[in-house]
Order: sequence, then C-alpha cells, then structure tokens
Amino acid sequence: MYLGPKLYRGAASLHPTVSVGRCASDGARPGCAPAGSDAKFARAAISPNLSPFALKVETFLRMAGFQYVVDTSKPLGPKGKCPWITVNGVDVTDSELIIEHLLTLRPHALPAYRALTPQQHALGRVVQVALDEHLVLAMAAHRFVVDGMRHLVPMMAPRYRRRYRLLRPLAALWATASFRSIGWDRDREELVALMHRDLTALADLLGDRPYLLGDEVTPYDAAVFGYES
Repeated sequence: MYLGPKLYRGAASLHPTVSVGRCASDGARPGCAPAGSDAKFARAAISPNLSPFALKVETFLRMAGFQYVVDTSKPLGPKGKCPWITVNGVDVTDSELIIEHLLTLRPHALPAYRALTPQQHALGRVVQVALDEHLVLAMAAHRFVVDGMRHLVPMMAPRYRRRYRLLRPLAALWATASFRSIGWDRDREELVALMHRDLTALADLLGDRPYLLGDEVTPYDAAVFGYES
C-alpha cells in the first residue's frame, strides 16, 4: 500500500493475514504474496507523515489490526498520486477508497462501525468531507502559498530536505497558480481563520466523547486523527 502525497515518500508492506512480508516494488511489483499488499507513506522528521490522508490510512491499519512494515522504494501509484495500495494484485487509490476496500477484506474489524445508525454514518461522512475537502485546502494553501514551504521543508525526512529546498521557489509558484485557479487565493489571516473555525467546530462536536461517534472507535476517527495529530 502506498501512502502520502507526491512530496512525502515512504512505504510499508501490509498483509490482511497475520503474516508480514516485503514485496518487490518495481513496475508491477512481481513476487508479492497472494495475501500481501504494499503500503507507501513518508516518515517525516517529527511525525509519521506530513499528509493527513496518509495518517488516516496508517491510523486505520492500526485500528483494524493490520500488520505492516516500512518500505521506501516507490511513492506513486498507477494514477500518479498517493495514497494507493496494491492488495492481492488489485490497485486501489485514494484514502477513502483504500479504507473501504480493506473493510471488505476484514468485515468483522471495528464492530462499532457496523453497528452505527444511518444518522451516525451521515454525521461521520459530513465531518470527513469537511476535513478532506475544506480544511485540507486551507492547510495546503497555507503551507505551499502563504508560507512558501518554509516551515514544511524542515519537517520532511532528512533525505528529502535538500531536494525540496532547491525546488521550493518553483513549487510555491505552481501552488499559487493552482490555488488561484480554484478560488483559494486567500491571505494568511483568512486561511488561519478558516482553519480555526473548522477545528473549533470539530472540537465542539467531539465534546467529552472519546471518539467522534461515541465510546468506540470507527474509521471516521482515523480521518479526524489525520488532522488533529
């Protein structure tokens, strides 16, 4: 399974069974065990990953009891982005689709998730979309445009810092044009205010509960942890 966006590279091998192994990762990655899958995500300098999507998937792996090891050979999936997985010869891209696929492999994992009411699923879905489609844009715009990657690069794994220090000016120009094209041409104060409102709303919703939807963990909590960590 490959985790993390293009800038954050790393990997892990995952098995839906109790066995753990490392698979070849060049091309179609021949030699993968029938029950195996490959995971990829970056180990940053101060956290498991700088991407909330990669953190979401790794957190879910731990929640659901999957075993995996780190393998840093290939960061991008067949669609040219991360996160992505290969499990039993099937490629799956996108953190949300990855989790859905893994739940089909282990249908009895996280029993509290299966017991959620339609209303609880709806709430979890709304929170996840707000995080993955709104908060993440504010975070990315702040990291790449307003901050110009100045604070991001030192948090990367040491092996990538020099590369992205050299590429930072070009990356900042590209990011500025990209965010402007989707209407996210905002200044620092606006972005900070948006992030503050989103995170405050999430904190108010959580209240005193240990998890988003009650006393038991569900995959929706993996999405929350990716942003709260």
